[in-house]
Amino acid sequence: MINGYSNMSAPPRSTIRKVVRPVGKQIVFDMGRVGLGSSHNLKQPQYERDAIIQAWVEDFVSKHKAELDAVPRPTGFMVGSICEDVNAPLGDLMRRYLGVYHVCTDPILTVAILGRVSGLIYVPHLELRLTEDSFFNTIGFPAKYFPQFGSAS
Repeated sequence: MINGYSNMSAPPRSTIRKVVRPVGKQIVFDMGRVGLGSSHNLKQPQYERDAIIQAWVEDFVSKHKAELDAVPRPTGFMVGSICEDVNAPLGDLMRRYLGVYHVCTDPILTVAILGRVSGLIYVPHLELRLTEDSFFNTIGFPAKYFPQFGSAS
């Protein structure tokens, strides 16, 4: 019996490339794009960085508690996606994905959403908590769950 997979005498002639594109319009949340970027010292131990982030969150929540509670946000669970290309210059991004991405520029909504994300899942009743990933990941969610952006253009 001859096995076609056992002939490894030559390098493969084909390559596989995975390309992931969003389905439909996306609202993108990025702490840096709303001016809440973090200036963490990556040489600090993780527990110190976590303490700095948590202190920042507590201060932000105490200053904006009413706004965070009142901001219209989705009431159901959503699965997001990491948007690596969003950190490219907006001109390049818009040419590449014309009409797909709309970057949220509202810091209150951004904190209200990213503070309730576990992994890539938005949990609406999760206690507001940000991690270091919240400052470094850019996450997109389907625009249909954010009516305040209209057509997200």
